[in-house]
Amino acid sequence: MNDSSTPACDWPQFDRQLAATDTPLPLFRQQLTAANDGLQRRFLAGEPVDRLVSARAELVDQLLVRAWRRLVSTDADDIALVAVGGYGRHELHPGSDIDLLILLAEDDTA
Repeated sequence: MNDSSTPACDWPQFDRQLAATDTPLPLFRQQLTAANDGLQRRFLAGEPVDRLVSARAELVDQLLVRAWRRLVSTDADDIALVAVGGYGRHELHPGSDIDLLILLAEDDTA
């Protein structure tokens, strides 16, 4: 049986693949599918569900951080990505939606 310390992804390798492509969406899909398959195997092996729910949220955290960094300047201080709902509580069950809130600074010129 795996435990929660087993990474769902080889993140350094994933980062290298992302850096080498102009079309990252297939890489994100592939990683999400592979990691979900791994979480399913861990479930079938008897790993406690609370660990798997947290591991799924951590997986999505890591994928979103990488997507956000590709799309938003690291210097941007007028925009924020916030996880809400079950995902915001770090509880992401299989098939759950991922609730996100994108906050923008108020435009002082309007």
